[in-house]
Amino acid sequence: MLSRVRWVFLIVGIVATASTIPHIFLTDTTWAVRGIALIGSLWLVWHWVSGYERGGFSQA
Repeated sequence: MLSRVRWVFLIVGIVATASTIPHIFLTDTTWAVRGIALIGSLWLVWHWVSGYERGGFSQA
């Protein structure tokens, strides 16, 4: 059961982050701020995926 909860949280987190990426480019900010936001979003996804893999649960 715990592995399903972690898997669902991983998917929801990645989808939520991916859905905010277009908003980063639609804002009226400088490219530096957009780059920082994009790097932060990609780091967050990497952190979730690597944390999921460290948890010892299968990818399936």
